[in-house]
Amino acid sequence: MKANKIILSLALLLPIFLLGCSSGKAGTTTTESKPPTAAEVLEEDQDADIFRWENTIYKTGVDWVDELNLTKQEEIGRISSVYKKNEKHEFQAGMATKLPKGTKLYSVKGRTDVLLAEVDGITKKYLALAEG
Repeated sequence: MKANKIILSLALLLPIFLLGCSSGKAGTTTTESKPPTAAEVLEEDQDADIFRWENTIYKTGVDWVDELNLTKQEEIGRISSVYKKNEKHEFQAGMATKLPKGTKLYSVKGRTDVLLAEVDGITKKYLALAEG
């Protein structure tokens, strides 16, 4: 009788043990983190001062970036167009929300996540918005 209880207990516990030791791949979901789009940034803050350079959105007004002592390197390009709030088309590379068309953009010595923009003699610091 005691042997039957042990076998029954093992028969009930073995499946639970095996499920607990499985790889866990069945039924799991994987999420991918990616940088925000201009639409996502503007949805959060419709007055955000941003521009798109290549496939990256850059934003100014980031306190810790504004405090950095940066050295301007070389001109990498210019703002090609200004985004209008009710436009139906996608936020294009070279487009900005606040910077005027023709604004010069510069790389920064020793950093790849910050670009500089010169507007009317004022240098503004823009941080690349990374994966979120």
